[in-house]
Amino acid sequence: MPRVLHLGPYESNGGMRTVMRTLVEFPPNGWHASALSTHKEGSMLSKWRQYRLSFSTFKAMCNSDQPPDVIHLHTASDWSWIRKKKFLNYARKNNFPCVVHLHSGKMYTWLMHNKTDSSKSKRMQEFVAISNDPGVRFVVLSEHWLEKFEPFASSITSISNPVHPRFSPRPEIERVPGKLLLLGRDIPAKNHNFEIGR
Repeated sequence: MPRVLHLGPYESNGGMRTVMRTLVEFPPNGWHASALSTHKEGSMLSKWRQYRLSFSTFKAMCNSDQPPDVIHLHTASDWSWIRKKKFLNYARKNNFPCVVHLHSGKMYTWLMHNKTDSSKSKRMQEFVAISNDPGVRFVVLSEHWLEKFEPFASSITSISNPVHPRFSPRPEIERVPGKLLLLGRDIPAKNHNFEIGR
């Protein structure tokens, strides 16, 4: 049975944890899924220690008798991406196929790094080089982000985050027409304005 290892904030608060836990609980048919938490709530020191510990654990898992067949990295932008690149580089050096799941709406602007021309952004150049690796596949959460990233990454796909089955529609509950519930922090990166005010 093929094995997928999810790397990210599996033990921390937030949406990435929810997505990771859903994917581990409900892997694709015929697959086994596990997770390694690369982040910890608390001080910068505790976060750094968790990062170092998780990387050591990751290397041991990759060199074990039952290594993962696919590495699935869950990342936001800035420091989250910088940390995940270490795992990604190790995985690719050792020929593990990787899926890089971009959860952050800030990733594109962070990669551009205040450059109007993407070719002048070292962050974007590095991203393009990684996306050209045949063993790496990027996943974004919407068609909007796919349009933004496609000029830079040919190996990119738009896939919505999974919804846990416990949140399936209940026919006995009466719906209010024209009402939409938006979940998430009230920050620009969440793009709530796409529907508010229409």
